[in-house]
Amino acid sequence: EKKLLELKSVKYDSVVRNEYEKLILNYYNKKDFEYFRIAKDFEKNAKLAKDTLGTISSLTNLGQYFFNNLEIDSSYLYYTRAEKLSIKLDGNPYLGAILLCKANLLYKQKNYSESQVVAVRALKIANSKKFYDDATSSLFLIGNSLLGMNKNELAIKYYNNAFNSLNKLPESEQKETLRLLNYVNLAMIHQKLNNNIKAVKYIDKAFKN
Repeated sequence: EKKLLELKSVKYDSVVRNEYEKLILNYYNKKDFEYFRIAKDFEKNAKLAKDTLGTISSLTNLGQYFFNNLEIDSSYLYYTRAEKLSIKLDGNPYLGAILLCKANLLYKQKNYSESQVVAVRALKIANSKKFYDDATSSLFLIGNSLLGMNKNELAIKYYNNAFNSLNKLPESEQKETLRLLNYVNLAMIHQKLNNNIKAVKYIDKAFKN
């Protein structure tokens, strides 16, 4: 609250934009209404200053807020508005992250075919910029979407490709958790395909991870 009042009291510029983004990070992935208030104020000031980068960032965060609160139509609207603005700018800022959010939303809605299409776009951007964390998330999402469409062999291909991106990430607890999850994904698919020997192999790898 205090920090938001401070930001409101100074002239908006790129420094203030960065401060808004830092403030929002404290509420990231929460349903907190304060998160909404900050993002909405960010959007208002960015628009008044004709700061397209700030507007894209604020719209994306508003999309995240509504997604967290299961207001899917509103979330999709904000992500789409952010996407359209990003496409108009050189370098398409934030586009990969926006598409990843949008693909995840579509997956949660069981719109697997559209989720796959959007996640592939996110993957291309992540690979081109060497954002291996986003690339890994995109590959997982593509694999999950393909699995939802019963395209099991193709899903296996993308899950296997995810290991390549994972290997390029710095060592962390999250990295090992994702690796374990990927082994479990592969084990479940092979069990579904009655490839029990391969399923057991991946389960063993998960426990040895």
